[in-house]
Amino acid sequence: MKYTTLLFDADNTLFDFDAAEAGSLRAVCDSLGVEMDRQTFNLYHHINKKCWADFEKGTLPQEKIQLTRFSRFLDRLGSGADPVAIGNQYLEGLAKSTTLIEGTVEMLDRLKEMDLELIVITNGLKQVQRPHFAATGLTDYFSEIIVSDEIGVSKPHKAFFDYTFEKIVQKDKSKVLIVGDGLASDIKGGMKYGIDTLWFNKRGIELPKGFKPTYTMRKLEEIFGIIQ
Repeated sequence: MKYTTLLFDADNTLFDFDAAEAGSLRAVCDSLGVEMDRQTFNLYHHINKKCWADFEKGTLPQEKIQLTRFSRFLDRLGSGADPVAIGNQYLEGLAKSTTLIEGTVEMLDRLKEMDLELIVITNGLKQVQRPHFAATGLTDYFSEIIVSDEIGVSKPHKAFFDYTFEKIVQKDKSKVLIVGDGLASDIKGGMKYGIDTLWFNKRGIELPKGFKPTYTMRKLEEIFGIIQ
């Protein structure tokens, strides 16, 4: 085998976070009496993306993402609702979503049969990720599930990968492959740490300058032609 250890991102790599986000945000908008149209969704998505980008750059602590994004969102909507309460409602909606990326279970079943070391490395929030894995039955596929806000450091920072390599069996970086959709967190993080990277580009977008994943795939099943 070319690789013995696979490090999987969670959101939009295993879990269909786009579907979970849309459903949870729709419930929030309903409670606010706001129409959940494309403009409203794009507004939240832009604010949320900026908060997570600031977090990955180290300029926004993870514990402040929740309050920051909903304070900004509600402010733009002109709503006087409590951002803490609305944020908690949103997270509860996310945690209840069990929608997986097409082919996730089939892929993990095959990988387990190949006796590979499978690890989850996610920047997601523990109050969302832990219920996700428990509800979908994915926990048993992985020997470790590493969540950034449980360890106090996130991808793409070196300390996150240092922590990961303390937990995994395989210490040879050449035998480890990181699989994820996040260019800044997964791909650049892996590149800088000296790990081969597999970019899950399910939307088929053009690769931005400055990123050089070792491999790219559009569907999860394509991983088998890469790791063998």
